[in-house]
Amino acid sequence: NEAVIPIGMKDKWNAASPYGGEDLQFAKYFTNPELALYMDDSQFGSAVPSLNALRIQSKSLGAFDFRNGKPGLFGLKGNAALNGTALAEAAFGGILLPDNKSPRAVDLLPIFYTGVPNLAPYQLATGKAGNPLAVGKPFINNFLPTLGDMLRLNMAVPATPRNSPDFSSL
Repeated sequence: NEAVIPIGMKDKWNAASPYGGEDLQFAKYFTNPELALYMDDSQFGSAVPSLNALRIQSKSLGAFDFRNGKPGLFGLKGNAALNGTALAEAAFGGILLPDNKSPRAVDLLPIFYTGVPNLAPYQLATGKAGNPLAVGKPFINNFLPTLGDMLRLNMAVPATPRNSPDFSSL
């Protein structure tokens, strides 16, 4: 998780318990990760030229700026198009679109800190026909609207038998 938590905070991070809110102090790094600073030319991007090909976060999805401290998808907050999606205020908009300076609250935060909601736009792309807000193929809902970085094992997914052609030791 060096890509998210700053190197100088690693010992504190590793000593904190994910239970009881002790690690909430680190949530800001999931919405504005350390690595993103080195992918942003306006911050420290020129210090790491090898990340040049990854510098796309200022024009993601056409007009949205996902650089640290930028609004990300926050400009959509309150838009009727979000009704029925995980980004609606009635669902998890307060967590996934918390403010106009937490651009990665819509992706890194749920991936690493809460789990991903089983609602559009997070459902699999099957059947979306190019509309990212459309309902797609569902998956097991593992969203926990309480923040905490914990290793999660989805016990609802059955184990693949070793003699199955779908089995992989990886």
